[in-house]
Amino acid sequence: MKNYIKLICILCLLLMTPVYANTQYTLKVNDISYQLSTPLIERNDTLYMDLNELANILFTHVTVDEETYVLNFQDKTYELKANVKTVSKGIEKYILSTPPVAIDNKVYVPIELFEIILGKDNLDIAQGNIQITCPTLFSRNSDSPEEHTYILSPYNLNNLPKHIMALSTEDTITNAINTAITNKDYISFLDNSNQTKVTDYLRSRLTFSPYNNIQVSYRIINTHTYPNQITDTVTLPLKIDFYGSTIRLKLGEDQWTYPTIWSTYYPKRSLTDMDLQKSVDTTIMRALYEYYRNKHDLRDDKYFSPFTISSSNRTNEMLHDAYSISYRNDDTLKEYETSYTISIQRIHQSGKLHFVIDIISK
Repeated sequence: MKNYIKLICILCLLLMTPVYANTQYTLKVNDISYQLSTPLIERNDTLYMDLNELANILFTHVTVDEETYVLNFQDKTYELKANVKTVSKGIEKYILSTPPVAIDNKVYVPIELFEIILGKDNLDIAQGNIQITCPTLFSRNSDSPEEHTYILSPYNLNNLPKHIMALSTEDTITNAINTAITNKDYISFLDNSNQTKVTDYLRSRLTFSPYNNIQVSYRIINTHTYPNQITDTVTLPLKIDFYGSTIRLKLGEDQWTYPTIWSTYYPKRSLTDMDLQKSVDTTIMRALYEYYRNKHDLRDDKYFSPFTISSSNRTNEMLHDAYSISYRNDDTLKEYETSYTISIQRIHQSGKLHFVIDIISK
């Protein structure tokens, strides 16, 4: 009789215990396969993701205040608790279909949380595939070209250096400038004529906000085997100093010099006045693009352009096309080419700069 009662108690406990299972869903971010460190789980037809993994995908992080988990994204704060369906964004409240759960010192949230944060159009789940699309991030502080510092430059959009003229046609140059004017974009080209002025300007800013507090986030992608796969998202501090008039950057454990300046203009305002502030920002963004390209064995020779274009919105964004050459894990040695767009975003938050390098499948 005692054994019978014991058996009934065990069965009751088993029925009361939630059943979790690893899932076979394929996760893609920006249409690229994404390898999670902590697998998705499924409970009662609901998909859950480790909250820290979700934060990584969004280029942010999670803090804990007693039993409340706080995620900051796009200058908004999302607060949630384990076993509670409500998600708070300031005074706004959202109700999840099922509550977050705590398992083995991790908090798992329903994957529908992406819809609350990014909007429904940026999450798609169908036939075992999960597709998350990350939009351009939002910068808290505006970037007004009229408030920048400008200097006259011997080489400008009316008088381009010979090496620029030799690398393109007059029609291509004219179209690039006219497009920048129409879209209110910045346009840059490689020119060290004002290198000392640009580096001196940056040197004068390094001890002041936001240039004394810079972070860089980027996605690690394996481009050696096909199909390519994102394996992690990291955020590292960026430190800038100088070797003479050459800019030197240190990102995590990697340090390199960047000996060139991307002279930047806002042609909507002037074709002859160089924008000192945006020449600094564009040079940093371009240096970070080349660092990312080289670190991940990407190529851009097919997409060469003597100009770099970046937006003048709250978030300055620079786009570059690139591709990888990879091989399957077999003996065929067949080459597979995969095309990408690399997005470098400059986000100016309160007291800091955040440069984000995202990779999007073309």
